[in-house]
Amino acid sequence: MASAQCLQATKKDIENVLVSSISTDAVKSALADPDYLKKIISAVAEKFSASEATDLALVLPEKLKAELEPWVKGELAKSLGKGVSASFSKKVAGGFTVGPKDGSYFVSLTDETFRELIAEYLRPVTRKLLFG
Repeated sequence: MASAQCLQATKKDIENVLVSSISTDAVKSALADPDYLKKIISAVAEKFSASEATDLALVLPEKLKAELEPWVKGELAKSLGKGVSASFSKKVAGGFTVGPKDGSYFVSLTDETFRELIAEYLRPVTRKLLFG
């Protein structure tokens, strides 16, 4: 029984290392691209705009402030037709969080949450490829 548990734990560790290495690099590079991030933010913000009549608050990576701040205040605010404010945080390495300005809730689409989401889809396929 101990050897079976050890084997399962080893398989799980191998799976985690492989899935993590695949998903981490891809997500980091995608969410560090300001143009790609603009597309995602626009799509999510439009869904908020259609379903709620509240102003939006975004939290974005500090390292992308120069590229994203003018876009948020100009193009995004104009396309949504409502108030959009952006703050920039060093705690957000990639991606963003978005929600109503009143702070009642927020949706986290950071690099960490994207990585976890993608890993959940990769895990079963990886397990099947590695261990049959």
